[in-house]
Amino acid sequence: MEVVLYIILFLIVMQIADYLDKKWQKFCNRNKSLEDRDYCIIPIEVQEARKRAEIENNHLYQNINITSNNTNIIIEKENIKIENNPSQIQGNWKAGWALDIHTIKSIPLGDGKFDTTYTETGKALNELKYHQNYEQIENLANEVIEFLITRQVTPYLHVIIPIPPSKDRTIQPVTAIAEKVSQVLNIPIDTNYVIKNRSTSELKNIDDPEERKKILLNAFNLQDNRYQNKKILLFDDLFRSGSTLKEITKTLYITGKVQNVYVVTLTKTRSKR
Repeated sequence: MEVVLYIILFLIVMQIADYLDKKWQKFCNRNKSLEDRDYCIIPIEVQEARKRAEIENNHLYQNINITSNNTNIIIEKENIKIENNPSQIQGNWKAGWALDIHTIKSIPLGDGKFDTTYTETGKALNELKYHQNYEQIENLANEVIEFLITRQVTPYLHVIIPIPPSKDRTIQPVTAIAEKVSQVLNIPIDTNYVIKNRSTSELKNIDDPEERKKILLNAFNLQDNRYQNKKILLFDDLFRSGSTLKEITKTLYITGKVQNVYVVTLTKTRSKR
């Protein structure tokens, strides 16, 4: 008799727990602001709708920690918002976006020095690349994740390909960020697929677009055509003229025979030169 009572009590407790869980999820789905709590498991469809609304209002959350399990993406955040203005970038790819412009203004001070005001994303990228502030890897990766979960194409992306670096660093920023994005969104990353046929100098010191094209002409090759008829995401830190991205995209289409190429960069310059 006691066993039967324990079983009945257990079933009642389980039903109550299931009921409370459903009520909590219902509350999560209805609550649009998320300001009353710091933690909630949100169905992906609800996330996408909210993120689209946040993008339209030009507000994204800074300091977001995003993890995933088999069925949900779990978001923990602080109530700190930053201005973030994703915009399209044009090229020979299917679609491309930069999360923000790199700088707001840059005033010459003489002797080759400038007083530069960065966007939040631009500042974080500058801190990472030139001041070895590796904490920015996670911050920037979270911004990319936040943006990508608003894109309809994201579930269909077959692989993330970071742009090969033009300079040797102990930690390559683009690759490190792409690895974090890959881990959370469960999209494979391939850091060796694009091969440099020859060393290319850093293009930021070359203003002439035609000169940049000459340097990059046939500068890249591929391991094989393993991604034939697949959707590819190219990821880079800074979009300037787009010369490197365009050359790699051309190679992916012609040599790799991929279906579509998509591009995401952290920032873009105010000038295309």
